[in-house]
Amino acid sequence: MVVAEEVQAELGESFMCPYCRTVSDLADVLSVSTSPALLGDPVLGEGEQRRFLPSQFTGNGLAIDSEGGVCTEIACPRCHMALPRMLLETPQMVMSVIGAAGAGKSVFLASSMWQCRQVLGRMFGVSFMDLDPIANRWINAYEEKLFFQEDDQTLQQIEKTDLQASNVCRTVMLDGDSVLLPLPSFFQLSTKADPQPQSLVVYDSAGEHFRAGADTQASAVTLNMLNADVLFFMFDPSADPRFRPMLDHGTGTAHNYAQRQDVLLAEMAARIRRHMGNRCESRLTKPLIFGVSKADLLRQHLPLDAEIYKKIDDKRYALDLNALRCVSEATEALLNDITPEVTATAHDIASEVWFVPVSALGHNPMREGVRPCDIKPLWTELPVVFTLAKKGLVPTLG
Repeated sequence: MVVAEEVQAELGESFMCPYCRTVSDLADVLSVSTSPALLGDPVLGEGEQRRFLPSQFTGNGLAIDSEGGVCTEIACPRCHMALPRMLLETPQMVMSVIGAAGAGKSVFLASSMWQCRQVLGRMFGVSFMDLDPIANRWINAYEEKLFFQEDDQTLQQIEKTDLQASNVCRTVMLDGDSVLLPLPSFFQLSTKADPQPQSLVVYDSAGEHFRAGADTQASAVTLNMLNADVLFFMFDPSADPRFRPMLDHGTGTAHNYAQRQDVLLAEMAARIRRHMGNRCESRLTKPLIFGVSKADLLRQHLPLDAEIYKKIDDKRYALDLNALRCVSEATEALLNDITPEVTATAHDIASEVWFVPVSALGHNPMREGVRPCDIKPLWTELPVVFTLAKKGLVPTLG
């Protein structure tokens, strides 16, 4: 048996919790009890195992609870949410996905993570895998529905993300108050050139969380924007009546209802400035990727055949920033013609904005669902590739 100080001496100094955003000393990290007699936690509720600050450990460094149970999980000192241990030992990259209700964020994320699993290793030599399969259960289930069906002819339906969806947020008790926290997904990345793993933390926010007035002390579900390495805003052309005459629906029947997406963008900007204390005229220095979702509906108006990945040797590709810039300029020009207030708001938020068409499915599905055999994603992995390129983990041209 070893004491706490011996284990804690091997760790770093502090970390930011991906749930409540509290910065804590690693010496204060809690353990999650395993003994049935210790069921019930004051922050998470009666159905959760009690969290505690360990003082005794096994020979290999695992905490021992007061009933003698060996504990393998750790938790945040403030919100008591269980933390992937490797998250505290690796550099973090954060991607925050934001958009109007019905824009298809959850479907996009499932498509994006699946494409990352296929593309990153094959084209860029980047290993991409789940860091926490338990936290990623919902997104893995979505991926399986869309891309891993024995019968790829059967229609699959993915439910819209609800405001209180269990895969998006969870209520905890902090200082006696009920607070809504986000539930991100966690992934691990590494390259042969730099085998030191890095963590990717991905947040999916329900569009309803960005309604004016929804930013209260009782809700922390959108504050992940403040620490994001890249913000990905999903603009849904099918939710703007001005775009509808241009959309090629094909044989599909899915559509979204009309929404003011510039107002959502403005609310996003207001929250960032309010919480960061920025002056009203300042803009974010972090990149904003303005994704035009369901881009297959605008196939005749966007450069969807552009080659944004260029081969640089027998095995590796690079992200061609010149080609991506041409795609961005063409996409922005189309938006300027139809929805100029949206592009103006995007540029008001960030000094670096990229306008990128994406399609999670590659076609307009039937209202009853989508057949996996018909799915052909377009550039859904690009936000992650772009983030890795910014970190120097993916080669670039231009």
